[in-house]
Amino acid sequence: MAFNKSPRVADARAVARKWKKDQVIILGIDQGKGTIEYASYGATSYLCADAKLKADAAFEAIVHQQINSE
Repeated sequence: MAFNKSPRVADARAVARKWKKDQVIILGIDQGKGTIEYASYGATSYLCADAKLKADAAFEAIVHQQINSE
């Protein structure tokens, strides 16, 4: 897996280093705009892919929760 230069992934990478974690998922929610975004990071290609799967699941759970609460 290639190095991801995305600024959001860089933020997740920085948190991983600061917190000494090998995976990080950052969820950004703007209730007013109704938007949800995320960035994920894994220290290896396997952990990166795994973090993305977990981030996707968290994203879907939040979207599902929002739909059911409307």
